[in-house]
Amino acid sequence: MTQRTDGATDVEVLWRPGCGYCARLRRDLARRGVHANWRNIWEDNDARALSARNNNGNEVVPTVRVGNTWLTNPSGAHVATLALSGDATGIPAPTRSHSRLTALSSWLPVLGLVAISEVGRSTGLPLLSLGADALAVAAWWATRPLRR
Repeated sequence: MTQRTDGATDVEVLWRPGCGYCARLRRDLARRGVHANWRNIWEDNDARALSARNNNGNEVVPTVRVGNTWLTNPSGAHVATLALSGDATGIPAPTRSHSRLTALSSWLPVLGLVAISEVGRSTGLPLLSLGADALAVAAWWATRPLRR
């Protein structure tokens, strides 16, 4: 395992252009301060071979190496935990910090506001409908972290 001078473990990401999962991982790692070596499997034949070797012959991206541990489509939190701990062995994948019920219940304010909007529309109160729509969008945006 290669150690960096700051105590973090080296991270290598095999990716390809147009991959939404790769883009999300790149943003998440940057936000968490994790530095990675990004290798495009469409331009780097060695990276393509590594991806296939670590995914039962399939070229799956993102494939991530943290130290000596290979991960397929991991979360940014999992990669950060492994990389910043300096030990890429024996750490299980993190679990969600909230339940499925919490994620589902985050939709209740949005659904309630959509219902109010429909009542406003059907009773001829366009300002009520418009205001409820705006609040529904704000509620949806504010509760996004609960649905991840």
